[in-house]
Amino acid sequence: MSTSPENSNEILFFTRPGCHLCEDAWPWVNDLARRYQLRVIKVYIQDDELLTSKHGERIPVLEFRGNEMGWGRLDPKTVERKLKGSL
Repeated sequence: MSTSPENSNEILFFTRPGCHLCEDAWPWVNDLARRYQLRVIKVYIQDDELLTSKHGERIPVLEFRGNEMGWGRLDPKTVERKLKGSL
């Protein structure tokens, strides 16, 4: 049985190797997920042509339940506020 995006307990973290903004965000995104009993799934965009064309240089991107929570220089407080609004 697959979980639909609307009730998923996973935060998607779109990234690629060598992304310094991604490396900076990864620890606090994981901490945030733990506090809300969620999982973070790293999705490497360079492995998928569609994702590469969709996101390009616009990484990291955080998505929860089909909604984008932010990209680039992510602000932890803004992301948490959006996450709370989606739970």
